[in-house]
Amino acid sequence: MRLERVGVNDNFFDLGGNSILIAQVKNKLREDLQYDISVVEIFQNPTIKSLTNYINKTSQESSNLESIDNRVQKQIASVNRRKNLIKRGRNINN
Repeated sequence: MRLERVGVNDNFFDLGGNSILIAQVKNKLREDLQYDISVVEIFQNPTIKSLTNYINKTSQESSNLESIDNRVQKQIASVNRRKNLIKRGRNINN
């Protein structure tokens, strides 16, 4: 069935969405947005609006985690540099 218009609040499954179409949605999201979503997440967010909100929320959370990870990696590198400097200092004094 071909629809002329789909609103952001129209339910994917009420409009005839099925497993084949879910696979197409997943592939399109991966291609266009570089975002990989599970079938369960699509079932949980069956409207364009809810899916958009979910993707925005998880993308923001992912961005925050990357930022935290970068900060942790910098701290680890700093601690390792300090340890190396302390070792060098000990080797020079011995």
